Amino acid sequence: MEQSEVTGMVSFGCNVLVWRASVISHQHF
Repeated sequence: MEQSEVTGMVSFGCNVLVWRASVISHQHF
């Protein structure tokens, strides 16, 4: 696995976590 591939996966995972957190906070869930 290349370094760039790992960095892309990490950034993608962080984006998903931020997106889910914003959705949950907007739903007052």
